[in-house]
Amino acid sequence: MKETTFESETTLTRPANTTGYVANDAITDSTSAPTPLVFPRIAGSKGRTVIIRNVVIAQSGSNVAALQLHLFKKSPTATNDNSNFSISDSDNANSVGYIELTGENNTASSVLITGAIAKQFKLDPDDTSVYGLLKTKEALTPITSETFKITLSGSVRD
Repeated sequence: MKETTFESETTLTRPANTTGYVANDAITDSTSAPTPLVFPRIAGSKGRTVIIRNVVIAQSGSNVAALQLHLFKKSPTATNDNSNFSISDSDNANSVGYIELTGENNTASSVLITGAIAKQFKLDPDDTSVYGLLKTKEALTPITSETFKITLSGSVRD
């Protein structure tokens, strides 16, 4: 069985406010019309088996918080930013699980959050991408328009 490696990244820019998050809040790009994270072209062909081995989030703010990255085979409905995180039953049917992430301050103005795992699942038969939603596990004081550059890496089995 042949495996090829991949690296796919997406950037989330949160709203232009500094409203604090509490545990179990959604971190998204909008307080009224949020979009899920899209990790494009994980595989060259649809429906392949994927193994995610590492997640790295480069956060522009300097406040550290534990996060969860929820992953899906199909695009889920995102929860409004800074609202209680929730997943619908139909989205839950396409969930492949979540990854616990912890961070540390890299500099006075940024945070690096990482998670090493070996999460294996099959992509949707009609898609080559993976989708995500970000959730706080504890309080977080953000900066305005804070960015989260999220990179997934791993391998795809042919």
